[in-house]
Amino acid sequence: MTDGTFIIGDDWTGNIQNGSTISGGTVVYSGTAGTATGYFRGNGNDPTVPAMAISGGTQNFGNGNFFAGDVSAVDAAPSVVVTGGTSTGFYSTEGVTNNGGSITFTGEPGQEAVNNGLDLVFTSGTVSIGTFAGGAAGYGSLLNYNNTTLGALNTLKLDLDQDLTRDLLITSGTLNWDGIVALNLTNSGTIANGTSWDFFNDPVLGDTGFFAGTLDGISLAATDTYSGLSFTKSGSLWTSTSTGGGQQFTFEETTGVLAVVPE
Repeated sequence: MTDGTFIIGDDWTGNIQNGSTISGGTVVYSGTAGTATGYFRGNGNDPTVPAMAISGGTQNFGNGNFFAGDVSAVDAAPSVVVTGGTSTGFYSTEGVTNNGGSITFTGEPGQEAVNNGLDLVFTSGTVSIGTFAGGAAGYGSLLNYNNTTLGALNTLKLDLDQDLTRDLLITSGTLNWDGIVALNLTNSGTIANGTSWDFFNDPVLGDTGFFAGTLDGISLAATDTYSGLSFTKSGSLWTSTSTGGGQQFTFEETTGVLAVVPE
């Protein structure tokens, strides 16, 4: 396809041929029950429009086989614009804007999901980082070589485990806080005081450049010991209510570190 718009509506199921390329137009997923899988490369010759727009449906672009945008282009538009629906499988993108959808970034086997070119802008909706094959079970990584903006109506979901395994979002530029960070503690049992998780810096994958802005809230979903905790804020530090064992969680929004401390 070289120009115009290709619209995929309700109940569409099929594959995008590996290496398929469009330039000059946008693939629009608007269906309420549509599913797409495959490996897609879009808008290599026309970076002024999104390669893909998603407004509804359940879109699955494969387990780490989705590519949108041209890494050699200086993009003028994000490669993906989402306004609704549920979408998974973003492996390599050139900028993503989410305004009301539920999206999950999933790396290809043995690798992290990667974003180049333009910023990630999550105005509203929910964003998750999915497991990639060969990674730790239940956890994923997203490397963004630009800025990340978390809007006031956005929820960023992050999984963590008692063994310090956790989702990672590494932002080379600035991570602009707003909205909600929803943490999910997937392992139960008592955690030792002093245990901490850093979701935004890693000695192997790299560090987030800068933290800016303020969050609207922190939530923690967990079983037994740590269920039912709520957070309040003082300065840049969020502190949970205490547990029966006399512990609290703290989340420092200038570093993105969650810790367990004595009450």
